[in-house]
Amino acid sequence: MAYSCTATPYPGIDLAACYFDHVDFTSGNFVAANLYGTSGGHNTFTNANLTGANLAKSTNYGSGFSCATLTGADLKGANLYGANLTGATITGADLTGGSLATANLTNANLTNANLSGVDLTGATLTGQPSPGSPSQAAPPAPTASSMATAGTAENGGAVNGRRRITPVPPPSPSQMTG
Repeated sequence: MAYSCTATPYPGIDLAACYFDHVDFTSGNFVAANLYGTSGGHNTFTNANLTGANLAKSTNYGSGFSCATLTGADLKGANLYGANLTGATITGADLTGGSLATANLTNANLTNANLSGVDLTGATLTGQPSPGSPSQAAPPAPTASSMATAGTAENGGAVNGRRRITPVPPPSPSQMTG
């Protein structure tokens, strides 16, 4: 049973099947929250922490997730059509079968995210998170732009109207020294 759909977010809150439209959740704490099947759009999750949250089968068309943290989030079948995910951290999230059509993923970090069957039609997939100092030993993480290239080059582009994206391994340290 979901709590009141007007409750202030807190870790572990259960808001399953709630409807939200034009709600401002800026910097909200949704760690391990249950947002399964929520619907609505044009919500603001800027700088929100959705680590480990369940957003499977949710609809948040045109919503803003700028600089939000969605690490390990369950977004299976989620519809984020036209969402702004600029600078979002989506590492280890499962977006299987969802939609990011026309979404803005500029500088989004999708390291180890599962993008199997995700619709990326018209999505903006450019930029990279800052890799840190030039002396950094670890190679930079795969980004939306490198993954988009992999999806079109290695997987034959659109499949049944959907792109399949496979992460491109980051360059080895020897490849980075050029």
